[in-house]
Amino acid sequence: MVISRGAGHIRRTTPDRRRFPFGANLFVAEQSCLERERQPTNVRSYWALGEKFMANAIVVVGASSGGIAPLRMITELLPRSCKATLFVVSHVGRVVNSLPEILSWNGRLPVSLGAEGTMIEPGHIYVAPSDRHMLVTADNIELRHSPLIHFTRPAIDPLFMSAAVAFRERVIGVILSGEGQDGVDGLVAIKSNGGIALVQEPGEAVAPGMPQAALHADDPERLPIEAIARRISEFCSRT
Repeated sequence: MVISRGAGHIRRTTPDRRRFPFGANLFVAEQSCLERERQPTNVRSYWALGEKFMANAIVVVGASSGGIAPLRMITELLPRSCKATLFVVSHVGRVVNSLPEILSWNGRLPVSLGAEGTMIEPGHIYVAPSDRHMLVTADNIELRHSPLIHFTRPAIDPLFMSAAVAFRERVIGVILSGEGQDGVDGLVAIKSNGGIALVQEPGEAVAPGMPQAALHADDPERLPIEAIARRISEFCSRT
């Protein structure tokens, strides 16, 4: 169960554990959300906590069909001085993932495939490798060859849910073009733990299914991709 605050009430939603078989992480996320509800709003706002707090901030992005173009727009706007870390999951399945090369064409930040045990570096972009779920802790990357989630591996939800647990209000979660419901549970958890949830405007997405599912599940901000790219670039500039 994860908790989101609506107008004048708290709404509880339960992710489908058949699609997200990470029971321990879900439990930790739920407890974290309950604790967050007992804290004053000004404590939950990471913008008010200063540069030292923001130095270990991350952005997690999920994309599928039609997601490469918006991903390139985001990464190409990131400043070379960015101290945040970006993590990307694209539905590549077992196909060799060439996304790091694509995102490096005109981007300013180094891009690489995530590897088991890699220490997280600021100003770096990590892409989930083929046929592995990518998760994050406060310090490093974990890869799992666990069951398919939403019929795919890598899936977006494991990354988003682990980011919600490890980074709480220091994370921005973004869902871009794609079909299905992957990323929905994780985006709800990010927002519930004090982070920011952004969704590409479905009307401009090549495949609007994932953005629409996220909007139906909770109330993330819906923005055109240019606005999302600027928002993330500004986020990096604040760190």
